[in-house]
Amino acid sequence: MKKLSVIAALSLLMGTAAFAQDFNLGIKGGVAANWIPGTIIDVFDRPNTNVGFYGGVTGSLDFDGSFFIQVEALYARKGISTNSDASGKFSRNIPYIQLPLLAGFKLSDDRFRIMVGPEFGFNIGDNIKSDTPVDLSLYGKPAPFNLALAIQTTYLIVGNLGVDVKFDYGLTKTFQLPEDIKASIQESGRNMSLQIGLCYIFGD
Repeated sequence: MKKLSVIAALSLLMGTAAFAQDFNLGIKGGVAANWIPGTIIDVFDRPNTNVGFYGGVTGSLDFDGSFFIQVEALYARKGISTNSDASGKFSRNIPYIQLPLLAGFKLSDDRFRIMVGPEFGFNIGDNIKSDTPVDLSLYGKPAPFNLALAIQTTYLIVGNLGVDVKFDYGLTKTFQLPEDIKASIQESGRNMSLQIGLCYIFGD
């Protein structure tokens, strides 16, 4: 599924690039508030906001009028954090390489932009910190691929410097549970993330 999704997205991008009038590069980065609601951790402990960060490059294909296609390549750290009276603090940080493919419109003299589209994430690690020993077999491994729906707004505040706000809604399960655990635990957790940061667009 993930290969077909990525191939379809790249095909769409290459097909639309032929009609683009301009291409602009940029950089972006900031902090993120992350949650994974519905997991076994979330059910039995008190969930806290997991604070992560993101950063990378962005590029937009501009067409006649206000429509554009924006693609990004980002490093983003997601995860979950909890605090329990019995077991203390627990955090699990899960980094991804994210490839959003967003369709957008420019408003307010091109300074305000709103975008929506799929985001393809590839897991590149897993870091668990806990006050007490944990049985990792109960938590499962992060799935190698994460598909999300991304909704993003950007406002250029001074020149080409802007503020980004993006919400990621996970569409695929974050963890892969062992077969002997699946029957007894309903693991429905999906990555949710609210990112806030700065961007700079070159030559826009």
